[in-house]
Amino acid sequence: MVKRSRRSSSAAKISRDAVTFGLEPVLWAALIGFAVALRLASLDHLPLTTAESARAFNAWLVSQGSVPDSWSGDVTAALTSYLFRIFGSGETVARFVPAVSGSALFVSLWFARRHFGRGAVLLAATLLAFSPLAVHTSRSASSFALGGLLSMVMVLSLLAYLEKPRPLPIAILSAAAGLGLASDPVATSTLLALVAFVALEATWRREGAVSSAIATFRRTSDHWQLAALALAFTLSLGILQVGTDIDRLSLPGVRQWVDMFALPGDDLPRFYQLSVLAGYEWPLLLSGAAAYIVLVRRWVTASRAPPLIQRLLLTWATVALFVVAFATQRDSGQLLLLLLPLSLLAASLIEEAVSSVDWGLIKRWWPAIGLALALLAYALLQLSRWAQEGSPISDTEQALAVLALVATATIVAGGFYYWGRNGLILALPLGAALALPFLIHSSLSLGFGDGSEFAVDRRFTPGVELLSDTVALEAEQRGSPVTVEHPARDAIAWHLRGSAVMLEDPPAGSLIVTDAGREAPPGFTPLGGSWRVAEGWIPLNFDLLSAWRWLAEREQYGNLSTIEVQILVPTE
Repeated sequence: MVKRSRRSSSAAKISRDAVTFGLEPVLWAALIGFAVALRLASLDHLPLTTAESARAFNAWLVSQGSVPDSWSGDVTAALTSYLFRIFGSGETVARFVPAVSGSALFVSLWFARRHFGRGAVLLAATLLAFSPLAVHTSRSASSFALGGLLSMVMVLSLLAYLEKPRPLPIAILSAAAGLGLASDPVATSTLLALVAFVALEATWRREGAVSSAIATFRRTSDHWQLAALALAFTLSLGILQVGTDIDRLSLPGVRQWVDMFALPGDDLPRFYQLSVLAGYEWPLLLSGAAAYIVLVRRWVTASRAPPLIQRLLLTWATVALFVVAFATQRDSGQLLLLLLPLSLLAASLIEEAVSSVDWGLIKRWWPAIGLALALLAYALLQLSRWAQEGSPISDTEQALAVLALVATATIVAGGFYYWGRNGLILALPLGAALALPFLIHSSLSLGFGDGSEFAVDRRFTPGVELLSDTVALEAEQRGSPVTVEHPARDAIAWHLRGSAVMLEDPPAGSLIVTDAGREAPPGFTPLGGSWRVAEGWIPLNFDLLSAWRWLAEREQYGNLSTIEVQILVPTE
């Protein structure tokens, strides 16, 4: 009888393992499909922002054989210039390298399973697959997505070398480090974090894995010679800006990282980065911050340090926090540096919480979970009606929605009171029911929606196409070139690239596109009025109803920022 019971127990365990083994590839395939589709589908659906158009125009100029003074020369911009030569200029081509890089960043998480655990990486992949900011950086003509990919490659290759010192991981690490220094502030900051981690580990834990790997690297010529060659090759690519130019032997990624802290700072409010995280990434922000605090507290109060993987994530996240907090020239894409370690930290905490819960209680208390989900769904439905213009929800329905939220919170609090940690069987499903639809909705709105998003730079209005047609028609009729003056150049030159655009002092008889309100120079007169070509907004204060209407209906509120230009033509 006992033997039969043991055999049945073993058979059940084998069956569970088989189900787990078979389910994981299916989940990964679904996540990869969703993530790649979000990053690659219809890249030209939304027009370029003003920041994207400035980078794209510079890449187009390089593809035409002219290197402007504002040329960044980073790897993404250089590769885009080559694509322009092959396929022509356009929004899809301008965003192609970031989109592929963002997709590869997500796929690279598959190789992190052996280091961070299969369950934790799957959870981290779910958070990043639908992360609005991760989707945004992959669908914008910036260099942050490539920096994120290089960051993950550096982390994984370092861990692989620490696990078993071999030539291949250290060569990949060196090559990725060189490209990172030629890429953007995200990769450069990650490299700084890894250098800090290695230095701290080697100083404080002389018998640890890092010290052992350093000793192996120093005495094994095959390792350091191959690493030196890989680093020298990629650094040369960066200095030469991937064959597009050479600029004072500087590295574009390092130069951009230094420029992040340049003074005077930008005109964004000091809470801009925090508002972007709270508005678009609150599930990851809350869970990642909680995991960070829990691990730091354990490290301080426990008698022994956390595992090496967790120490690496804490160092990475700490450097990211300092970089984001002290940056004076800010961009929402920079937050990808913080999202990567936070996603892995949050996933480790969620996995630990899930494994510590007695899920058998669901068999007895599933009505409580169902009631809480039903109350939450009702409250959200009424609140979505409240967000609509005219507020079709009555005072009674508002009160019922509030009561539903209070009842949901009471059920969850009661679960923790009676079950302790097992109260997570109520909290986790409700958290997932809130977070996943929010992430999907925000990702689709940021990547595909025509609504207003304060995480992006100013977007062009339909008036920019009419302006472009007017300039082209006037230039053709007059037989004269078009001069785009700074600072209007960064905003509008991309749309005028089909005309004979001049970037230096206007020659005699040319048309001038300049900022609205600028006094016309002698011999020129304005053609019509001003043209509003781009607009964006920043929430300068918090209003509950306005914030909710933005979240549900994507209606802007706060401070509107616009770009207006005018056309100056020679007087006849």
